Parts: sequence; structure tokens; C-alpha cells
Amino acid sequence: MGEGAPADAADDKLPAHEVAIAAPFAAAAREVTRGEFARFVAATGHDAGDACHLLLDGEWKLVTGRSWRDPGYPQQDGHPVACVNWHDAAAYVAWVSVEANRPYRLLSEAEWEYVARAGGDDAPANGRAGEWEYTAPVGSLGPDRLGLYDVRGNLWEWLADCYHVNY
Repeated sequence: MGEGAPADAADDKLPAHEVAIAAPFAAAAREVTRGEFARFVAATGHDAGDACHLLLDGEWKLVTGRSWRDPGYPQQDGHPVACVNWHDAAAYVAWVSVEANRPYRLLSEAEWEYVARAGGDDAPANGRAGEWEYTAPVGSLGPDRLGLYDVRGNLWEWLADCYHVNY
């Protein structure tokens, strides 16, 4: 896990070290779409709030009036859901678990890094990776070697673990 010792590596990515993943795990092949999240909200009444952390001028800022319904840029139901926080993601996964009658959870950082590295680069579908200004419809970047879509692109994913400055 982490990066070797490149000159531009962030302190929180050093030192690279081995991590053992104790049990097999599965990962969703695609990101959660705005439409899927809308069905969750309609079914549960979940309140995802009316503020969103956005990267503005190189800094993360909490912006009121933005939400998964209106992240401040155009999206359709087939795009990945944006402007959700960790609690929203955890609540969605808990709901999916009940609906599917099987356990689901967010990936750990180690699991995410494993799938990101093992899958290689996302393969742009028909060479169209630069076609979208904000988010691309889920699956548009094409599958990686593991058959997963958009792992290293589109939007960031929420993980089960808390962030730590060092390992």
C-alpha cells in the first residue's frame, strides 16, 4: 500500500508497505448512480442535506445549496451520485443490504487500493474519456482488467476506514 518514494509523493502515502487482506471480498462493478441514490432516498426518506464539499480554487469548501440533486453541474440519473457524505454512503449500503437480503459494506482503503492497482488503468470506451466536463455516465470509461468500471476515474469513492495522516 502507498507509494514508493517518488519526489512528489504526499506524506500520507509514505512509506509503501505490505498489507494482507484477510478474507476474500467482492466489489461492485460500477459506481452508484444518481438514479439509484434517488430510489434509496424515495424509499427511506433519507435526508442527505443541502450542502456539499466542493473543490474550489484548489481547496475543499462546504457549499450550501448544493446536494446530490444539484451538485452545481449537469448530471443525469445515469451519472455517479455526487455530493454525498460518508454517512449517506453508509446509509445507502445498509439499505441495499436489506433490499438484497445479503450483507454489503464500503470497501476498506486496502481493498480499494488493491482493486485500483490490480485492475490497471480504466479503459476509455471508444476513446471518449475526455468527452465529459464533470462526471461521465457510469461505465463510460470502460472496464479495467478486473471488470470494474471507473475505479480510478469519475468520482472519488467513500471507504470504510477513517483517514489517517500516517499508517
